[in-house]
Amino acid sequence: APDHDINLEEKEIRTMSAYPWPGNVRELRNIIERAILLRQGRKIYPSALLRSGNGCSHSFRSPRIDTPIMTLREMEADHIRRSLTSLKGNHTHTAKALGISRSTLMRKIKTLQLHGS
Repeated sequence: APDHDINLEEKEIRTMSAYPWPGNVRELRNIIERAILLRQGRKIYPSALLRSGNGCSHSFRSPRIDTPIMTLREMEADHIRRSLTSLKGNHTHTAKALGISRSTLMRKIKTLQLHGS
């Protein structure tokens, strides 16, 4: 699976270990999953997704870009677009790589308005 070639730097582990984890394991899992989805390359930066230090903000930031994180819909569309590009527009291979059926991929392309994909 593509997610098996991911690196987590020691500094990230220390930062994550120091975080109070008010949501416990569920929050940790969600943060790691989001970091994997947002990664660029092999490294993930889950600490960039932690709640800000003021205790009330849910302002999450991407590790490399100083802009708010995309909505799940935008993230899904972007991931599908990148996957299609990576697999040269082949819908069958893209669906297999994403772990969905070709018909589900086609529905998502239509729903997310990924025309030209």
